[in-house]
Amino acid sequence: MTHATLEPAIKPVGKTALCCSYLRMCDAQSARPVGSDTLAHRFVSPDLAEEFEHFQHETYSLNNLSARHALIDQQLLQILRERPASNIISIGSGLETRAFRLPGGTWYEIDEPALIDFKNRHLPSHECSNPLYRIPCDFDAGGLQAALREVPPNSENVFVIEGVFYYLSTQELEHTLTLMRQHSPYHRLICDLITRQFATRYSGSFNAKIRALGADLKHEADVDLNRYGYQSLYRHSVSLFALKAKRSWLRRLIVRCLSPSLRDGYTVNQYSMLR
Repeated sequence: MTHATLEPAIKPVGKTALCCSYLRMCDAQSARPVGSDTLAHRFVSPDLAEEFEHFQHETYSLNNLSARHALIDQQLLQILRERPASNIISIGSGLETRAFRLPGGTWYEIDEPALIDFKNRHLPSHECSNPLYRIPCDFDAGGLQAALREVPPNSENVFVIEGVFYYLSTQELEHTLTLMRQHSPYHRLICDLITRQFATRYSGSFNAKIRALGADLKHEADVDLNRYGYQSLYRHSVSLFALKAKRSWLRRLIVRCLSPSLRDGYTVNQYSMLR
C-alpha cells in the first residue's frame, strides 16, 4: 500500500513531514540517538514505515535531520527557562512534538489542513500539558496572514521555521518574513539554513528522494536573514552536532578544521528582529 493511498489529501510537502517523522523515530529508537523525539512513533504506521524505509540508507542526512531538530529543541528550552510565558509559533510545523516534550510556553502550530487533521488524529492536542493551538493554513492560497491573526502579537513571540526555507522562492520567503514582522515587530526566530553548495555536494541523494515524493525544492539562493533586519544571536553547525552525538571524534575534528563548506553549510540559527 502506498503512502499516497494512505493519506491522499496531504500535499507533497506534507509528505516530507511524514518522512521526517519516520526518520526521527528511527533515530530515537537507535542505540545512540542524535535527537530525542520519543513521540515520533505516534505518526508511523507499519505501512508508512514501509513506504519510507529506503530513506534509512541515507545515514548522513538522517543524522543531520535529527541533529537539526535537537538543536532547535535546545534553543527553545533555553528561551522557555528564561521566559516560560513565551508564545512558540511554528510555521510549517509538520509533525513536530515539541509542545508535548518541552516544558512551558503557549504553542501555535500552523500547517496545511490535511496535515493538521492527521496530527490531531494521531497525537491529539488535549493530551498536551502545555496550551496548544493547531491552526490549519492553506499557504498556497495566502492563508498565513489569516492564520497569524489567531496568535497574540507581543514581545514574547518566538517563531520556529524548520526545514521550510528551501521549499520557498525568494518572493515567498520575503512575503513570509514580512507577515511575521507585521504581526510581531519584535520577535525571535529559530530556523535552519542550508547553503546551495551543501545541498548539492552533501545531500544530493537525499534531496532526490525528497523530490520523488513530489516536493519542489526551490532553493533559489542562500538565505541571508541579516538583510531583512534580523540580528544573529546563535549559530551552530548541524554536522558537528551530529558527529559529536555519534562520537565520531576524528571525523568531527576533520570537518571542524578542514571542511568549512561541510561545517558551516548547514546550521541552526536564532535571530532577533529589532524593528
